[in-house]
Amino acid sequence: MEQLCADERRYVAQPRIGHLDLEEVGAVRGRNYCLSEFHAALLPDGLDRLDEENEARSNVRRLEQLPVRCEGARLQGAPDQHDGRTFYHLYPHIDLDAFSGVDIDHVAAALSAEFVWGAVEPVDQPLNRSTLYNPLQSPRTLKNARNLFDPSRFDLPAAAQGRRTCLTISHRAPLGDPRDMEDIAEVVDKVRRHAGEHLREAASA
Repeated sequence: MEQLCADERRYVAQPRIGHLDLEEVGAVRGRNYCLSEFHAALLPDGLDRLDEENEARSNVRRLEQLPVRCEGARLQGAPDQHDGRTFYHLYPHIDLDAFSGVDIDHVAAALSAEFVWGAVEPVDQPLNRSTLYNPLQSPRTLKNARNLFDPSRFDLPAAAQGRRTCLTISHRAPLGDPRDMEDIAEVVDKVRRHAGEHLREAASA
């Protein structure tokens, strides 16, 4: 029932602060019915705070002005014609060579261990590899069209590259003040400088 309600996800047995309460399973084809009537009633109140919170998130630009301490990490940019930007999660691109060749999962784990702003995770798998996208097991997929929806027939190199090199930082981080942005840069730099140690620990584990 949980998977039917939550896009093939279920509640984790041991919730952790700063991490999602749901885990990907993909055994039962579901729909996104997570939002309760109670949560829906609360959300309109948040609209009154939206402009103020978006203004606070503009502090992220401070990170873009700290290239030395953010060596090896680059935030996603925006086209020049944009006259305003909003942020939810932060999506830094990681130069893995600058992190001693450590893979993106180990970089994410090391940052999560240091961050007070919530979890740091790699971006989602490409749809053709996603646990949550398996239309072939859904009875709603027409039998005579199943080959059209087979995820394995697609090649998504840009999405695969994003999974190997990009991270998501919790939406709470952009709500911090300029000093928080400097702290984030310092944490990223600390992990970069010690990435070789993490690689050796992972190899010996």
